[in-house]
Amino acid sequence: MSRSTRSSPTTAEPARAAGNAALADFDARAAGIGLLAAAIAAAPTGVTIADPGRPDCPIVFLNPAFSAITGYPPEEVLGRNCRFLQGRGTDPRAVARIRGAIAAGEPITVELVNYRRDGTRFWNELRIAPVPGPDGRPIAYVGIQHDVTARRRAEEGERRARRAAERANRSKSDFLAAMSHEVRTPMNGVMGTLALLLDTDLTAEQRAYAETAERCGRDLLAIVNDILDISRIEAGMLRLDRVPFRPAEVVHGVLDLFAATAAEKGIGLAAAIDRAVPEAVEGDPQRLRQVLTNLVDNAVKFTAIGGVTLRVEAAAARDGAPGLRFAVSDTGIGIAPSAQKRLFAPFTQADASIARRFGGSGLGLTICRRLVALMGGALTLESEPGRGSTFAFTVPARAVQAIAAAPRPPPAPALPH
Repeated sequence: MSRSTRSSPTTAEPARAAGNAALADFDARAAGIGLLAAAIAAAPTGVTIADPGRPDCPIVFLNPAFSAITGYPPEEVLGRNCRFLQGRGTDPRAVARIRGAIAAGEPITVELVNYRRDGTRFWNELRIAPVPGPDGRPIAYVGIQHDVTARRRAEEGERRARRAAERANRSKSDFLAAMSHEVRTPMNGVMGTLALLLDTDLTAEQRAYAETAERCGRDLLAIVNDILDISRIEAGMLRLDRVPFRPAEVVHGVLDLFAATAAEKGIGLAAAIDRAVPEAVEGDPQRLRQVLTNLVDNAVKFTAIGGVTLRVEAAAARDGAPGLRFAVSDTGIGIAPSAQKRLFAPFTQADASIARRFGGSGLGLTICRRLVALMGGALTLESEPGRGSTFAFTVPARAVQAIAAAPRPPPAPALPH
């Protein structure tokens, strides 16, 4: 049986008596020097007392701070209801809340526009509390006024700055989207012309030049597409499809894209699909393929020894709905903890030397993270320098009736070492 922490009567009574004696002594000294009145007079906030027992609940007391805030001297305040501070800019809903609280005999805190004696506006944080009498009914209402105009102006300034930044961001996204479209159209023409040129009889030197131009064009077109995607996502213009597809087809199709590169580097490239994964689910296979392609591309790019594995397993999404978990693991260079924090920021890479060694715009992971978020998931990272990385995400994926399998293209042949 636990011991009670409550004081026994023998110890509580002397303490209570001593406390009462100290309080009586304080009251006597306060009454003698007018301590309460002096404290109220010195308070930096406005204090008023209104009498509900008189018609229109007039103000019967105010301290100097109230006059300093409002500009009204005592002789122009006493005997009047506090509504004389209201004006055209006062929110009627705030006034209605005050009246409702007074009618119910309840305390209230509200911010509203009031007007000083010279007609200038100020924001008043008003706190009103009833003082109950012996029968429980209010015998007075105490009002505390704080001039919070400076704070409200600062908040409004922040809101304006935020709206201006949002407008500027939208303008930037619109500009990027428009320019990306404009650049992509002639780039497609350049790429098509280079393809035709490579189909003609060329000398070895000419073919080398044309292939270099084609490779650079592909890289440039990929950057343009990334910029277009990020601008559409930021503008809220990217919409996801909800169509049936086979997760296994998407996974194997992504790995086929990098089979030749992995073979050339001498690293493994494998898929591990759990048996519990449905044969067909509903979602956006194109955007899922885009995310997985980017993650596998990075994994292959930064892995020199070992391999890359793309795992898929059934898992619950954030809302508990059926989902799929995708994880791309590699045995590559890994990412330092300090660099992981900034890795998903636009135009950012883990190390400044990465862009020089491997290229890239630094937009890929940003797009992946936002696409995964649009799909209802969150992209996570586990990594250790020198021991590889794992990017994973879980997205909702409702199982649907199996669909006809699309013919898989043959994997690209491995390039000779």
